[in-house]
Amino acid sequence: DIEDAALRLLSAEEEDAGPVRTEFVTTAKYADENGRVTITYDESELLQTPGTVSQITFSCDEPGLVAIVRSGAIKSMFVLEAGRRHMSEYNMGFITIPMCFCASKVKNTVKDGVGKIELDYRIEMNGSQTQRTKMTIVLG
Repeated sequence: DIEDAALRLLSAEEEDAGPVRTEFVTTAKYADENGRVTITYDESELLQTPGTVSQITFSCDEPGLVAIVRSGAIKSMFVLEAGRRHMSEYNMGFITIPMCFCASKVKNTVKDGVGKIELDYRIEMNGSQTQRTKMTIVLG
């Protein structure tokens, strides 16, 4: 079943640029198929890249393992799991950059289209930390 859900990105902080608070409100599609949740929303306005669609997916059995997939002009797919490093790629169209995502916090209370996902993660490129992001996503 796919339903509309209100999605609010409450905060995103990037350490290198100093704390930046962003509040983004949009409509999302929420689907729960056999215990696999997918939250899909347009992120064009927030990222200032037309056609950017993001999907957050996780299994209800493993809510602390969250994947985020972005499609459009900028493509990326990464997995976040507290205390684990996951390799991924960032595709900018003209170049693809290998990246490592290290999450210190993945707290996910989303159930039946309502709840919150709290993320705190660092991005590394070539072994050097490039960015830290704290994000809170509220559904409901």
